[in-house]
Amino acid sequence: EANATPGHQRIAIADDIDEVALSILGTPDDLTAADGDLDIADHTTIEGNGATLRASDWDTSTIPSTDRGGLRVAVDAHVIVRDLALRAATTTEAGSALFVGDGQVVLERVTIAESSTRDTRGVVTVDGGELTLRRSTVSENIVLCGSGYPGLPSCDGAGEVTLVDGALRLDQATVSDNGGQVYATIPVPLPSTGVDAHGGTIEVVASTVDHLHVAPAASSLVTGSVVEHCTALISSAGHNADIDGSCFDGTATGDLSGTEGTPWLTPTLWLGPVADNGGPTWTRLPWAVSPLVDAIPAGTPGLCDGTRPTDQRGAPRPLGGACDIGAVEGRADDMPPLVLAVDVPTDSRDAAPGDGYCDDGTGACSLRAAVDEANAWPSRDRILVEGGNVDSEDPRVLTRPGTDEDDNATGDLDIHHDVEIRNSSSRTYRPTIDGGGLDRVLDVHDGAEVTIWRVVLSGGQLSGSGALGAGVRVVDGAVLLQHTRIEGNAITAAGGRGGGVGLIDGSLTASQSSITGNDAGAADGAGGGVAMLGGTTTIVNTTVSSNTAAAGAGIHLAGGAAGLTYVTVAANTGATSLAAPGGSIELTATIVEHDPPGTACSTPMTSSGWNVATDATCGLGAVGDVTDAAAPIVGDLTLAPGGDRVHLVEAQGAAADRIAGGTPTLCDRTGDLRWDQRGWLRPATLGAPCPAGAIVELTG
Repeated sequence: EANATPGHQRIAIADDIDEVALSILGTPDDLTAADGDLDIADHTTIEGNGATLRASDWDTSTIPSTDRGGLRVAVDAHVIVRDLALRAATTTEAGSALFVGDGQVVLERVTIAESSTRDTRGVVTVDGGELTLRRSTVSENIVLCGSGYPGLPSCDGAGEVTLVDGALRLDQATVSDNGGQVYATIPVPLPSTGVDAHGGTIEVVASTVDHLHVAPAASSLVTGSVVEHCTALISSAGHNADIDGSCFDGTATGDLSGTEGTPWLTPTLWLGPVADNGGPTWTRLPWAVSPLVDAIPAGTPGLCDGTRPTDQRGAPRPLGGACDIGAVEGRADDMPPLVLAVDVPTDSRDAAPGDGYCDDGTGACSLRAAVDEANAWPSRDRILVEGGNVDSEDPRVLTRPGTDEDDNATGDLDIHHDVEIRNSSSRTYRPTIDGGGLDRVLDVHDGAEVTIWRVVLSGGQLSGSGALGAGVRVVDGAVLLQHTRIEGNAITAAGGRGGGVGLIDGSLTASQSSITGNDAGAADGAGGGVAMLGGTTTIVNTTVSSNTAAAGAGIHLAGGAAGLTYVTVAANTGATSLAAPGGSIELTATIVEHDPPGTACSTPMTSSGWNVATDATCGLGAVGDVTDAAAPIVGDLTLAPGGDRVHLVEAQGAAADRIAGGTPTLCDRTGDLRWDQRGWLRPATLGAPCPAGAIVELTG
């Protein structure tokens, strides 16, 4: 109607409408509003009133063949769009969310997110017209690309917001956390893409951009802005900041070029992630220690003289005695998280815990020094440990003798604060943290939330009577194991509990991991793999195998509750594989194979169905359960390609094809259970049945 009516028309979405869906498929470049995107052909203002314009459900695993775009302006029209979110626009062409081929377009308080295109000119494209992004955010969009894949362009030069010709102005805007993606069997993310100016004129004022490319054919003016990375130096009108000196040469007034914050893996401006920091659009808020804060003196023309009395969110500018560089005025109350990169295999301590630097006094960052620093820093930090070219290459061995202290000085690594320890390498094999036979490997205290990602924890050894947790002990906290192997840990004294993991209180979650080859003592030990005195344990898509203990050789509960879903419990040595004399264990789609048959479980377990056990002691009787299953149910324990310890399911055994295809959440490729321990799709063929246990692959 607006296209057919002369004059400047106003379209308003009612306040009580949260979302408007574009559901009529069409073809790109049809230049009508009949289907696909909304083609605007005359002067128009759209008032979104906080609504979302959604083009489709976003699915990066499929390549679009039809036009489900957002807005297109290809005629000489004045268009204003306010208070609207453009989401899930998916096309094969440039400008899937917004294409400006002519006219003058202003987006104010607009969010463009979750959109994708097969064209390297991005989801927002200006080719001949003028576009102003004011107090708006472009984030979490992708360019589908990949040389050699039919119909996809090379990923070189991909930009999420692209100026081909015409004019582009960013005024108190944020363009961050977008990316390219190589389309393959498993999509591979590429480094973040941002703004790419091939030609025309680009102006960036009081904005935050994580990547900017300005080609020689384009002209630029940048002032009062954060531009983290550039492909070449660009002109500065002053009071700008970059991370590594790639954007500005530091000669313009007030520029912060190459500002460093060495506690991170890379230099940083202490700028937080894209998040809801108030206001109509998501933004990136500087941390309190950021050099961006109060970096523009009061009275600076155009930046801190009242010309812009508010920031992107609508918050007052300045907040203090001066203005901040970038789109947002203000700072986060918390301290920024540290990213601590371990660069030596030694076991030295940090020289000054709490200063934000991992440094043992020689300039090196050992694993123990990183834990020292993370314990003393108030935020949730990340410790990066690089993997090798072969399994267990270059292990981090703990060499400081001493036990029974909890200050991280000797023996195990004592963790008292929230932290993530993860493999920093893209190589197949996991880095190993080796206890060196001196003590356990990790000891978690004080309610710390700890994530271990793609790491091997081994070599822990305890010799004290009644010891708990030779690999990991959770005194009080929450531990998440992801793609992690707990193996080769042992308790050598009487009364040991938890050769692999011991839980006093708190929680343990193991996902796509393995707990194998741990020993709590064959004579009177309990819980060769896992022992619980209390708390809760959740084990999903994980193998518990080849552990040793007199009772509950796989898992033993003296208290607390455990839930096992798609778990393989096999080849454990002891009177029973599962024991819960003082707690409860719930089984779902889990294999319990024990030799000799007749003693798989010490007491009946709770079944939610689809389990397979070698005998009736586990008390199975729910839908799909199989008891007295003939051995072998699984093959031998192997180190599979990719570094996972797994048992393949016997093709002719009772666990194969156990769960009916399409069973909700278990065998329908939805939710977290759609991936097995190795990351293979479950089921392997859509609609087919799924085997019980951690692995979908069958023997043979």
